[in-house]
Amino acid sequence: MSTVEVRVLSGLIVSSTLGMSTGSATSIVDVTVEDVLDEATAWGLPRRTASERIAQLLDRMPEAIAAVRQQVPAVPAERVAVLAERATQFGAALGR
Repeated sequence: MSTVEVRVLSGLIVSSTLGMSTGSATSIVDVTVEDVLDEATAWGLPRRTASERIAQLLDRMPEAIAAVRQQVPAVPAERVAVLAERATQFGAALGR
């Protein structure tokens, strides 16, 4: 999400503020690959393993995004574009 609060289909408000920080980030829009890798290693996961798992998730993102578009057509295209862009950014940060 690219805004602090977004009204979603169910009428609920979704906040971008994380319940717990990820690395140094407290907002989902500020989370970087480095934040996720730092968090994973803080929990005892080897950095290489964490990087591989993130890469696996990124590999599956296009399929997941396509499923969302098909199953929930009311999701605004710009929200889907934000997800795709974030996946691209994370992939670039991993050298993919």
